[in-house]
Amino acid sequence: MSDNNNWDNQDNQDNFSSGSNDPGPFTQPGRPGDYGGNGGGYIPPQREMEFKDWIILNIVLLIPCVNIIMLLIWAFSKDNKTRSDFCKAYLIVAVVAMVIGFILTFIFSFAFAAMLSDLMYYAF
Repeated sequence: MSDNNNWDNQDNQDNFSSGSNDPGPFTQPGRPGDYGGNGGGYIPPQREMEFKDWIILNIVLLIPCVNIIMLLIWAFSKDNKTRSDFCKAYLIVAVVAMVIGFILTFIFSFAFAAMLSDLMYYAF
């Protein structure tokens, strides 16, 4: 079974070319080793987050004020895609939770004010 999208097969086909500078009909842009040159689009592999990295991330998120700053830094850095995606998701969930909290606070404050006004009406 032949798979032309496999990098190993691609290298084998390049080795059997006619010797010209033509890379051959199966050459794909963005092969490993291309960092923005010939076709670009290739992202070099990144180190996977280990257990200790997750522990450090969670400890930093427990520190007030520092957590917001570090979330923003990590969310928009290109250092580690896994951590960046986690921090973006964490920020989105935090913003949604704050908006829901403000809405509920607004609703319950009016309900409490109405309850207090009724209490004052019946008390005096």
